[in-house]
Amino acid sequence: MKLSPTWNNIASKRVPNKRLRTAGCASLFSEKKFRKMGNSSSTTPVQLDKKIFNKSTTADQAIRDKDLTGKTILITGANAGIGLETAKTLYQHNAHVIMASRNLEKTNAAKKEIESKPSNGKITPLQVDLASFKSVHAFVEQLKELDLLRLDIVILNAGMTTPKFELTEDEFELTCQSNHLSHFLLVLKLLPHLKAYADTKTNEKVRIVVLSSEAYKRCTDENVALNSFKDQKFFGSISSYASSKFYNVAMTIGLAKRLKEAGVENITVNALMPGVIKTEIMNNMNKLFSAMFYTLLYFVLKTPQQGAATTITVATAPELENVTGVYFNDCQYEAYQGLALNEEVVEEVWRLSEEFTGQKFIL
Repeated sequence: MKLSPTWNNIASKRVPNKRLRTAGCASLFSEKKFRKMGNSSSTTPVQLDKKIFNKSTTADQAIRDKDLTGKTILITGANAGIGLETAKTLYQHNAHVIMASRNLEKTNAAKKEIESKPSNGKITPLQVDLASFKSVHAFVEQLKELDLLRLDIVILNAGMTTPKFELTEDEFELTCQSNHLSHFLLVLKLLPHLKAYADTKTNEKVRIVVLSSEAYKRCTDENVALNSFKDQKFFGSISSYASSKFYNVAMTIGLAKRLKEAGVENITVNALMPGVIKTEIMNNMNKLFSAMFYTLLYFVLKTPQQGAATTITVATAPELENVTGVYFNDCQYEAYQGLALNEEVVEEVWRLSEEFTGQKFIL
């Protein structure tokens, strides 16, 4: 792959060790310092009540008594794991939930499971394959045809990992396209519609919720980060997953920045770590590796309800109405670390994402 001059300039640099060491301890960073390091598009989040919002909080506890009647919420990867639990909770609180997943048969089965409990909510199962840009384009067209573009909340939940290097039909590494590039494309295609709808809302903002992972902190080498999109030399099942999760964070920072620069105050975007639960995300991995992974993390594993709690918090908590561009873990704000504090790298990820998807930031 031929690298652009900008790519070469950035990829040849190293993040100063001092910055990385300091960034490794979130408590050392005040919000003032965080803003100074390039993420000025973020807001200072409120401190949520830790008696309610913590690592043991469940999705049902996080949503409290909020009534979502009249709200339309899109969730990718909604037919299993955290996505399914998120859909269940939102439906129980009367939301219209669009469940977007690759396997439509499985999504229809999940719909029946969700609707087995009474609610005034609604479930619409739709198909989208995040390993295909063509599928993403078709999905947005389907939303348009079904008059489903007035979205109150967009939750980018789908995620996967794979043990071997594989290119998609668009010639990008499977993990990076499925976890990031297709979500990037989806959000930018939806953005003009989200803005048009947000301008009609008088009380609440449109929210974009990006599921990242603590794995983003493992992406510490900018050369690897900027070359993981399609170069097999930089592939590793864990490192490529970490890169994709860093891209999620970079997209969140970059989108919040661009919305602020455009004077858009009625759309927010935040990233989060949902928590470790035993989901299908490891299904593609070696069985022995998966067993070891979950054994090592046994004492920090969350239930599905706990795993969905941070998503529900960021998507629905009224306390976060004006918060944008930041990261949450265990239902609480957490300062960015590592490469997320390197504005040049974050901007290059955005530039490359626009180049690779062919989609620009347009309102």
